[in-house]
Amino acid sequence: MRLAKFAALTNSHCWNEQAGEEWKTELQREIQDLTLEAENALEIWTSNGTVPVIREAPRLMDPELAGEVRGYYVEKRVNAQLRYLSTRFPKERKSENATKYIGPILFYASVVVVFTHTVMDFGAEPKESWLRVIVFLAASLPAFAAAVRTHRAAREYGRNALRPEATYHTLRELESRLAAESGPAAIFQTIGFCEQVLEADTREWMCLMREAEWFG
Repeated sequence: MRLAKFAALTNSHCWNEQAGEEWKTELQREIQDLTLEAENALEIWTSNGTVPVIREAPRLMDPELAGEVRGYYVEKRVNAQLRYLSTRFPKERKSENATKYIGPILFYASVVVVFTHTVMDFGAEPKESWLRVIVFLAASLPAFAAAVRTHRAAREYGRNALRPEATYHTLRELESRLAAESGPAAIFQTIGFCEQVLEADTREWMCLMREAEWFG
């Protein structure tokens, strides 16, 4: 919906009184399709991809109005996304670092337990209580390791940290470029570049999450 909103606002028909009604009708139809068939629409949208386009400023647009559009876009779109991304990728990175060694540790611990059990079989008769503990650990540690691995695969911590971090730095660069633009054509063009970056980020996330197995 955000992508549809800002694509509509940067459409030259949005600022053309003669084409305004047609623009509103098309936008309402697009929103209705997204609302009624959200799952199918997202699946088609994710798999079809998109062709980059250069956003053109409306003809004879006043530079002062273009500056107001830029201010609105920076506040409502760019800054909002930067705030979100600046908290997102550190959180994913923290989760990645906190869980990436648990699986291997549990796996190798289970190997040690099985080896210990084998050695004890060749030695003196172990106490029944110790034998039960060893058998329990030998059976449960691989299960816990598999559970951790499944959880990490479902959440995709590593890739979900790299993706927003890269988008964050790209968006920061485009924000600086947008602030330096003066003419309507350059402003709308840079806004279009920002939208392409955000759309690519959303598509990549959707592709990643559609293939990930979900476990509550």
